[in-house]
Amino acid sequence: MIISGVVLFGLAEMNGIGDPAQRIKLTIKLLLGLMVFTTALLGRRKINRGQEISTGLAHATGGTAVIAALVATLWRFDM
Repeated sequence: MIISGVVLFGLAEMNGIGDPAQRIKLTIKLLLGLMVFTTALLGRRKINRGQEISTGLAHATGGTAVIAALVATLWRFDM
């Protein structure tokens, strides 16, 4: 998710799509992707240490991923 977002942002900049609203959307998607990565990494570290993963951490990871997918698919700029 993070890599594809960075690639899409780079392609948009190379093609001259300098719409500030598009930059805001891509920045929000990048932040959401980093949040998903961070929470998933924390969960993986707990599993590797043999600790139990809290329900809150699991829900935070899944919820943030769902929000990122919704932002990617539902946020339109056509008005």
